[in-house]
Amino acid sequence: MKGRRSASGYTLVELVTVVAVIGVLSAVAYPSYTGYVQRSNRAAAKSALEQVAQFMERQFTIKNAYPDASALSASGFAVVPVGATGGEIKYDVTISAVTPTSFTITATPASSKIDPTCNILSMDNIGNRTSSSGVAAECWGR
Repeated sequence: MKGRRSASGYTLVELVTVVAVIGVLSAVAYPSYTGYVQRSNRAAAKSALEQVAQFMERQFTIKNAYPDASALSASGFAVVPVGATGGEIKYDVTISAVTPTSFTITATPASSKIDPTCNILSMDNIGNRTSSSGVAAECWGR
């Protein structure tokens, strides 16, 4: 009498269960990951705005006026877009509305997918921090 051979492999129910578990984990993990990436990009943009503001304040301390575009280029200062050193540009940082006593710095996302919550971040010479979405407290962490 021949012995029964045991079947090897996976049943259809086991495969469907594994696929369902992977689907549930993906549905939870992907939104969390994209939220983390958006917050990370936002932090880099805020850091860039702070660095430009510090440069502008140093120039104001030295010359008792904020530098205009020609003075910025003469000083060798260049505003580097956020993400330019790591590959894809995430935010474009610009200095606008420069007068001898005021300035506004703006970080504009390269696409709407980068930060749909806050979108455009801006900062002025007296420390006002705003976002185009109107939720400055959430965007600036205050």
